[in-house]
Amino acid sequence: MSAPTHIAVPIMLGDVAADRQAALAAVAMGADLIEWRMDTATPPDVRELFSDPAVRSIPWILTVRPIWEGGHFGSDEAARLHMIKCCMAYRPAYIDIELKAWADHAFFAEYYRSINLESRPKLVLSSHHFSGRPAELQQVLGAIASHPEAAVAKIAFQSQTIHDALDAFALYDRLKQYPRLQGVFIAMGEQGAISRTLAGKYGAAFTFATLPGGASTASGQPSIRELLDVYRLRQQEANWAVCGLVGWPVAQSVSPQMHNAAMQELKFGGVYVPIPLPGDREAFNGAVHRLQTAGSLNLRGLSITIPHKENAYRFVKAAGGQVQGRDVGAINTIVFGSEAPPVGLNTDAPGGLQALRRGTGWTSTDLAGKRAVLIGAGGVAAGLATALADLGCHVTIGNRTLARAQELAAHIQLHGGDCRAVNIHQLEFEDADLVVQCTPVGMHPHTDSTPIPPSQRLRPGTVVMDTIYNPRRTQLLQWAAAQGAICIEGIEMLVGQGELQFQEFTGFDPPAGTMRNAAVNALGLPGAESTIDASGPA
Repeated sequence: MSAPTHIAVPIMLGDVAADRQAALAAVAMGADLIEWRMDTATPPDVRELFSDPAVRSIPWILTVRPIWEGGHFGSDEAARLHMIKCCMAYRPAYIDIELKAWADHAFFAEYYRSINLESRPKLVLSSHHFSGRPAELQQVLGAIASHPEAAVAKIAFQSQTIHDALDAFALYDRLKQYPRLQGVFIAMGEQGAISRTLAGKYGAAFTFATLPGGASTASGQPSIRELLDVYRLRQQEANWAVCGLVGWPVAQSVSPQMHNAAMQELKFGGVYVPIPLPGDREAFNGAVHRLQTAGSLNLRGLSITIPHKENAYRFVKAAGGQVQGRDVGAINTIVFGSEAPPVGLNTDAPGGLQALRRGTGWTSTDLAGKRAVLIGAGGVAAGLATALADLGCHVTIGNRTLARAQELAAHIQLHGGDCRAVNIHQLEFEDADLVVQCTPVGMHPHTDSTPIPPSQRLRPGTVVMDTIYNPRRTQLLQWAAAQGAICIEGIEMLVGQGELQFQEFTGFDPPAGTMRNAAVNALGLPGAESTIDASGPA
């Protein structure tokens, strides 16, 4: 096993006292290195910073990044070399010099070679591309490798799609041609974030992180705690399985916390990551095919969320895979085997029914004859509407696009279910026994929105379940509680469907309560407080 990937926290030196405290806090949280960005610092700033023995004891990367490569140092290269020399007295572990500067200005190499071997820092030759992935990506690596002094090849480029992160991973395979080199290959931005969170799996020399709530020096940087506590960066190994959440957006999801907590408790060799993927069916197909065929990734399974549940269904069908359970034209789970076609299934419906049973005490028999109103006609609604109709509920589906609701209702009727479709503005709730909100309306950050006009009325005792879990108590549930409804929060369905997915991905049952506790903690919910409210209005 290769050396563990280090966590480096970049700090742009400005306010010496505050930055000193930030560095000490980073190390206390688990950082291995501080990248001191000296772009705008002065020699007196540097002397003041390193006058503290505690700061001097922290291994660090020296970087003075010029404006022409995304930094803030505005003087000429001779002045930058002078600043580097001022900093060298404090014995950095690494020094980061841009490939272009190293190639264009011989005095950088001459100075580096003049440093005594015992105090010479490891040389990081870096190349940054802020307009996107360079076409000659592998040639850039070859150019860095051509300089024998380089110890670490660092290539960072702005990501446009998930393909860019996979291109960064491919560089680690190419790096094997240069056994003396370590690599740091980063697809910057949200869509390349897995190039940071999976850095340990690929044996990166280090990856960059922020303090919780701290400013980042590049887009997509996770926090120290996320890397250590959620993604288990230091435990990652090359053969670990990867699972992920595909959708747009996914930044608000707590699924990574849930699945990784269960994997950690079971000591399962795998990691679960968010995979942001905007776009249409074509974008989905291309991205998932690339994820599936990236052999070094070892993709085990994908959770699917908005807007790709129908795209996922079509992907599995087109790949010759099997869709388990009732065919509703949408799935939220794809499981991949080493050779077999992918398997699709939908854990939304059983997870939702589990939440409903817990919140009401109803059995499957009790649901027969209940009047259920579902808001929305997407993948979640399709699964729940079908399951409720199968159990004998009288189902009404309301959707902004009536044709979509009609198509779903016709499918349910074809299988003997009682279901009708109306425009969302025609929905009535006073006679409903159960209302299920299946749209993203009211989800963070648009928490003031609700799909039901406040003028609508409910009977006291009506059961209202929201499939949104962030925020915990949506505007819809607040409105329902004020009218005496029994409210079931989205976290209950989230945990139920997530536990079923975990079983499919890993072959193991998640430890009891682990995934729910992780979700509660991630959302900042009181752990002992139930998220099922049967008390009516306060």
